Amino acid sequence: MSTEDFCSILKFLELSRFHRVRLLGGEPMLHPGIVQILNDVATNNFFTNVELFTGGNFPTVLIEPLIRMQSKLKVIFNLNEEHDYLPATALKVHENLRCLVDSGVEAILSYTIYKPNFDFKQHLKYLNEFGIQTLRWSLASPSGSRSNKYLHIIQDKAFGRRLFDFFMECAHLDVDIVADCTVPLCIFSPEMWGELDWFFPSLGRHNPPGSCAAAIDVNTDMTVRRCFGFPGESVHLRDFQNLEELRRYFETSDEKMRWATIPIPCLTCGAARRHACQGGCLGMRPKNNLLKSTLQGEEKNEIVETCIDASSICDRLFQLALNGEYERFQLEWSRVSELPAMIRYPGSFMLRAFRAELDKDIPSAIMNFRKALPHIKQEYRHWVITRIKELSSTSND
Repeated sequence: MSTEDFCSILKFLELSRFHRVRLLGGEPMLHPGIVQILNDVATNNFFTNVELFTGGNFPTVLIEPLIRMQSKLKVIFNLNEEHDYLPATALKVHENLRCLVDSGVEAILSYTIYKPNFDFKQHLKYLNEFGIQTLRWSLASPSGSRSNKYLHIIQDKAFGRRLFDFFMECAHLDVDIVADCTVPLCIFSPEMWGELDWFFPSLGRHNPPGSCAAAIDVNTDMTVRRCFGFPGESVHLRDFQNLEELRRYFETSDEKMRWATIPIPCLTCGAARRHACQGGCLGMRPKNNLLKSTLQGEEKNEIVETCIDASSICDRLFQLALNGEYERFQLEWSRVSELPAMIRYPGSFMLRAFRAELDKDIPSAIMNFRKALPHIKQEYRHWVITRIKELSSTSND
């Protein structure tokens, strides 16, 4: 990401009245323009909370820019297990953390668990040595290509017991536990949850643990994903006016996938039926879901019976739009909008545009047609462009 694009993101956050910035990667401290990026945030009084997520292996010369902004900075050190490091790397991570802590920078230790038989001795050692008061933890999620090490745990009592024992060791050190991502509720027994709620109020049903909110991650090309591990497609930052609009968009698409593609072991779970637990990270869900596999009984309406995939459904919906049958479009869209295969279709933008037309809200109609434009098929683009021009002409009149 260029420093110019980063400044554009800061302006977007300011317009959204959002005072917090999170810097992560990859390794953000290896970005060639990191000093400028840190300075841009440090000198902007609008931003009061900056979180830097780092593996700790960066040049010592970068310590000073971090110290200068310590009044608004939290550095989250993602520490691996001891055997994951070469000796020189382990020493560098230790030295950098020591320099920051000694300089008064707030540090949070982070543990991303990527294997069932994880070894937490290194993390307990660092928590004790540096007097760190907070541990951020998560289960490793898959990257977009799923080429990384990740962990999907459902109904694994041995893993749950090991994780519980780790947390109890943290409690003895008076360390608070913060969950970064969702976990299946069955990872702990009800008795374990009771103890965790007692020792760690901030963890107890955090967010809650069984389901997650959108993280809103911006890629280097300024596209935005719900989070880096999410299998859905990204959108572009410029297509949204503020962070709240972006969040509502992802929350809408989340709901379609969250409960329509529950993992098989969770189908009979009461927590899943009550929508209290989504069965772990959404990044674990299959990227290609068969349309009819999610439908039962009366849900197999006319449009689904005559269309076998998302593409043909979209074609049918768009034909309704071409014919001006907006109410029929709204009815058909409501029937299929929760299907996983429809998440990639910008039907919500089209529907908002049609509704805005019916409400005589021409500026909103134009805006939503423009948001739908980059995602639709080439043969339909002319109709949308023409419609935007017609509405623009009406607005000017």
